Amino acid sequence: MNTERIIQRKAGEIMEDEIERLIDEEDYEGALELLIANEDNFLERDVMLSKKAWLLNRLERHEEALLVLNEVFRLGREDSWFWSEYGFTYSRLERHDEALDAFFKAQDLGRDDAWLDCEIASVYARMEFYEEAKEFLVQAFDKEPESIWTNSQLGYVYLKLNDKENALIYYEKAYELGRHDGWLLSECAWTANKLNQNDKAIRYLNKMIEQELEDDWVYLEYAVAYNAKGEYEKAVHYIDQISDTSLQGYLMEKAYAFSRMGKEQEALEIYLNYEVKDIFILTEIAYIYSRQDEYDKEKPYIMEALKKGRRDVWVLCECAKVSSYANQDYRKALDYLQEASNLAPTDTWISAEQAWNYKMLEEFEQALDYLEITLNNGRDDIWVNYEYADVYERLERYEEAYSFLLKAEKLGRDDIALYSQKAYLLRMLERYEEALDVLTKVVDMGRDDVWVNNELGFNYSRLESYHIAVNYFKKSLEMDKDNLFALSRLAWAYSCLNKHQLALEYYQLCEPRMANNNWLISNLGYTYFELGDLTNAEKYLLQAKEMDSESQWVNDQLEKLRKAKKKKKSIFAKRSKVS
Repeated sequence: MNTERIIQRKAGEIMEDEIERLIDEEDYEGALELLIANEDNFLERDVMLSKKAWLLNRLERHEEALLVLNEVFRLGREDSWFWSEYGFTYSRLERHDEALDAFFKAQDLGRDDAWLDCEIASVYARMEFYEEAKEFLVQAFDKEPESIWTNSQLGYVYLKLNDKENALIYYEKAYELGRHDGWLLSECAWTANKLNQNDKAIRYLNKMIEQELEDDWVYLEYAVAYNAKGEYEKAVHYIDQISDTSLQGYLMEKAYAFSRMGKEQEALEIYLNYEVKDIFILTEIAYIYSRQDEYDKEKPYIMEALKKGRRDVWVLCECAKVSSYANQDYRKALDYLQEASNLAPTDTWISAEQAWNYKMLEEFEQALDYLEITLNNGRDDIWVNYEYADVYERLERYEEAYSFLLKAEKLGRDDIALYSQKAYLLRMLERYEEALDVLTKVVDMGRDDVWVNNELGFNYSRLESYHIAVNYFKKSLEMDKDNLFALSRLAWAYSCLNKHQLALEYYQLCEPRMANNNWLISNLGYTYFELGDLTNAEKYLLQAKEMDSESQWVNDQLEKLRKAKKKKKSIFAKRSKVS
């Protein structure tokens, strides 16, 4: 009897050794078949059943494994290995609460290794408790930092927690440790793209191509990377290789590339064909219309994007543009700009637009304040200096306006508008000869309209070149026969040439529009005086005095009129006496 037991034990040991060999070779089917055929040769049934359950689990026959483990439990085995395997089985059956309960019992019995930490983490991850999963994975990492699986899972969990920086760190560690499969490469590429590390994303995509893992998803990620790099032709190249037209996002990438390539109509056709427009599409459509200065068309899309929750600096600035340029609602534009400024207090485009909107509201002092902010924050370009000049001009601070205009010119602005404004400011500064030099340049550049001819006439008249002035005012009237400035200044020039009858004819043409124009009324009175019509002279000069009682010139003319009337009365009296 003793001999039989020895022979049985020996046979059992040989059989167990063979099973272990098969396990080492990962021949789990063979190991299980051998075990089942020799169940009776195991001296310890709980050991046999434990190994059987383990093999069933490795063959993903988890329901069968659970039944076997239940039998093991009835036999009284409750050590850390048993609860670990129990937890493993429940985990694969997605019975998460029971799995955790079993794993924690194994932990209570003293098991404290990386494998158990990772299994607990996996259950938490499948339950979407990612913070808890991260906690156990970090513990596993501390125990086995070179584990490919742990690093891979840490990457995955960090990504689920939206910590892409750490996700990529652990994904790349797994790659360095030797994991080069399609899943990890795709995770590395996608995460790198999301972090705008596009060159790195392209390197991982290239590795997928090397492993012949290319598919439509790979082409799409290439497009994302090249779009982000501003290499739009390359992006389109990869998009055109996509065969699955249902692949989400590929048309958006194509439209994005088209819009940045200047193919805005092609981009619009794609975006507008989307039945449901998300925030991205809405803002892209708005972006294209904004580039085309079609703010009326941009308005519904940018406002809908704002309504749907996108309220960043760019959107707020576009809403400001729409309010200003499409609606002329400058006050509303300022509201949007202020909100944008709160998010980006040093943005010089925002402060410059605030200045411009205040200018449009004719609140020039506020406009100056924001121009100063813009300048202090480092923007000292042509536009800012030109706006300074324009605002100072409107405030009638001509010296300051002229200095900023010169700066804009020095910075490179060289167009008709600048030189026209320069000529005007020189005229207001009574630098008439310089003004004429600049006006000559304006004419040489192609401007020949009412304004430039009026300015030429005015400056020549101020230099007492009245004959030349007359020619320019006449030319202006050929372009606009009702131009009040040309009519009045032509009349004045004729008056200075002592051609008072001609002067009167042109002043009379102005009369219907001279109601509140003291200068015109007083000059009409003067002209009547020079023509000897003292009655009308008095009428208009008194009217001018009512408008400006402090005018020395008007008062002087009235005094001359009084003396003339007195003289005329004296002459009339003498004639009556003689007769």
